[in-house]
Amino acid sequence: MQASSSSSWLPAQALASLDFEEEERTRDLRWILAAADPTEPKPGSTSHEVPASASSPGFGGFFPPIPEDHLFPTYDPDPHPEAPVRGWSSFLPIWGEALREEGFDLPLPFGFSTNYVHVERDIKVRDLSLGVNGGPNQSVSNLLQIDANSAVDVVIGRFDVWLLPFLNVYAYGGYQRNDSAVEIAVSIPTPGPGPPLAFTVRDDGELEGPVYGTGFAVAGGYDVFFATATVDFAFADFDEFDSRFEGRVYGFRAGWNGELFEIPTRIWSGFSYFDTETKLDGSVNVPGVGNVRFEVDQGPVHPWNGVLGLGIALPYSIDVMAEYGFNFDDVQIFTGGITIRL
Repeated sequence: MQASSSSSWLPAQALASLDFEEEERTRDLRWILAAADPTEPKPGSTSHEVPASASSPGFGGFFPPIPEDHLFPTYDPDPHPEAPVRGWSSFLPIWGEALREEGFDLPLPFGFSTNYVHVERDIKVRDLSLGVNGGPNQSVSNLLQIDANSAVDVVIGRFDVWLLPFLNVYAYGGYQRNDSAVEIAVSIPTPGPGPPLAFTVRDDGELEGPVYGTGFAVAGGYDVFFATATVDFAFADFDEFDSRFEGRVYGFRAGWNGELFEIPTRIWSGFSYFDTETKLDGSVNVPGVGNVRFEVDQGPVHPWNGVLGLGIALPYSIDVMAEYGFNFDDVQIFTGGITIRL
């Protein structure tokens, strides 16, 4: 269940280089000479950067927005173009206009994205307690050894906004399917000196339900490098449980932004921590027994994982991204998404 981020669009770096004014004076001089002397060749068309930016979430995480200093060149016949029209969304981020006047380039403030996330990982059941027909729950973990793994597929839509040049907040909602495989080794003591009664139960289960959440990202950059730190609050509801699933995912990513094969590209690596240990409770009617109430204390076997990601900027302020999470053991996470900024 993430994301989302990055370099020179933050206060850490101005896009205007130290020799920018010198280049402007040189260009002005060439046009003056061309006007005075018809034999003086006029300067050709110039390329300029098209403002565009994007950010991509993943479930449980935020991905860096595309910085705006490496975007698609366009034909510009006017050597003295007017200041670009920033549109209705120029009132954000806060302090944005002052920074733009200082030469900083900022991402467009509003983002709309669609993401697909696939997560595979082992689950550790720390405790299982049961209560029959209204009786108090009692732990049966000393009789059981439970091994479980899950494969989760999530599709979400997300809205984000840059409130400050370094602070992005977002909210998302979607639907998930959780396929799990459970193996329960049961060991029941028997009267007398004989060995305990031991047997193994295997079962596959499927859960479906809505998923939603919110979070924020703090981002910074210098030159062609960027870094983001994210906190994601995730929630899910399943009909099989009376309680709601709640978890938090923390992430850190750092990377490079530039061009590969003349395509605006960013590459990053980092890590995520899934603080998703939770207690889920519910009840089930068992033939011949009655109503059995249960409470499961469960969480990931390995909450830490590394990430590697790639993002590409497209025209019209569109960004596509992919990220892979791993831990060289039980964790496999794939995230893909597309974002448009306004």
